[in-house]
Amino acid sequence: MARNNTHPTMTPAYVGASVLALLFGFLILFSSFRSSGLGTSVSGFDVKDQKPLAKLLEKRIIPGNPFYIFLMARDKVRLLIIKDPKVRSQVMIEFARDRLLSSIDLYSTGEHQVALATLMKAEVYLGRAAEELLKTRKDGVSIAQNDLRALLDAIDVHIQSLQSMKQTFTDSEKVQCDQLLNYTMSLRDSLTGFSRTSFLEK
Repeated sequence: MARNNTHPTMTPAYVGASVLALLFGFLILFSSFRSSGLGTSVSGFDVKDQKPLAKLLEKRIIPGNPFYIFLMARDKVRLLIIKDPKVRSQVMIEFARDRLLSSIDLYSTGEHQVALATLMKAEVYLGRAAEELLKTRKDGVSIAQNDLRALLDAIDVHIQSLQSMKQTFTDSEKVQCDQLLNYTMSLRDSLTGFSRTSFLEK
């Protein structure tokens, strides 16, 4: 597909500014949730309505299950081992999907606060996946269109799920959900804008 040469080139300074913008977005998102009372429950363990014994019988290990902490530790080890930014981005998309599915399970059982805390982790992982893709460009490696497309598709799934769950949230929960939606939509818009530059490989 022909490229429009009128678009700006992705300079190291431009990429660096983009990474800083994503990090700033993380801080805003975390601060917003902390002020709304979810800051201490982002890992999903200190919310009271988790029913840990019942969750031992579930097929999926979700927040509130006593074994969930081992899954979190496993994920951290995987990220420590993987050094390639492109692969790290793909793994973070996987982590975001897993947390989205867990939040849907929690939502279906009425555990909205734990679901929202888990959703926050999911959206942060999407942002970190975008950051890793930007790192590949900063290292002088062009990003494949299918890699960016995979991330954008994942973001769209998250947005649709957030919009669906929001319908039955309480007013205060809707405010928290809107914060997640605003962040995730901004992330999508930024990445869509990058796709119109020399950000991608030919």
